[in-house]
Amino acid sequence: MRTLLSFLLKHYFTILFLILEIIAFSLLLSYNSFHNARIFKVRHNLVGSFSDKYNNFSKYISLVEKNKVLVEENAKLYSQLDYLKYDKRDYSFNDSIWDGYFRLIPAEVINNSVNKQYNFITLNRGSIDGIEPDMGVVCPDGLVGVVKNVTEHFSTIVPVLNREFNPNARIETSNFFGYIEWPGNNYRKVVLKDIPLHARINIGDTIVTSGFTTTFPQGIPIGTITDYEIDKGVNYNISVELTTDFKRLTHVWVIENLLKEEQKFIEDTLRHD
Repeated sequence: MRTLLSFLLKHYFTILFLILEIIAFSLLLSYNSFHNARIFKVRHNLVGSFSDKYNNFSKYISLVEKNKVLVEENAKLYSQLDYLKYDKRDYSFNDSIWDGYFRLIPAEVINNSVNKQYNFITLNRGSIDGIEPDMGVVCPDGLVGVVKNVTEHFSTIVPVLNREFNPNARIETSNFFGYIEWPGNNYRKVVLKDIPLHARINIGDTIVTSGFTTTFPQGIPIGTITDYEIDKGVNYNISVELTTDFKRLTHVWVIENLLKEEQKFIEDTLRHD
């Protein structure tokens, strides 16, 4: 209390001056419409500007959540494509993403390389999200790669742009199949190999996954034929331009084959017969 009194006594004239200034300013606004209007306009502009910036900031923050929702919705729509459905003669699991042959797990690319012989991709999803090694990875444009290593929160992908990854592929129009190999020099080009010479090759034909493994369903786009040549007089080497632009890759879907274990079981049974 003594400190407060001391402060008031010490700054008595300053405090009195400020009080009188406030009173005078209030009287000016109360009895002068011109000044009152000017002050109201300034206050209105300040409040409006602050509100606008706050709303823009709020919208920006909400974009992260909205983007996540959009990716998940895209996964549901993508799962409805014909090559992600499981059909049996008169019955089809096609009413939702959870009832299909494959389930899609949306993920975001957080690291990527395209200029190495053995490129890799890192995703922000891991084992707690249901991701396991050997799961396939796709994007809206087509094939991406296969899951290699998984931790609790992250996973690494071996993409098409990796000399260790040679996915089975077929020519969509003729169904002749072979395998994909990346030469390592152009991130938009791969080579389809092991296609016999009696196969009809057309520039512009679409190359898709064969579906001969439990990793990918058949029919996922890989690329289009741009050129071809005969390899050692036995097969074709077919140049394929990828549908997936790996330099622009931001979001992917990891594919879980819901019938993988059943297929492996029946195939392993046949091998041991």
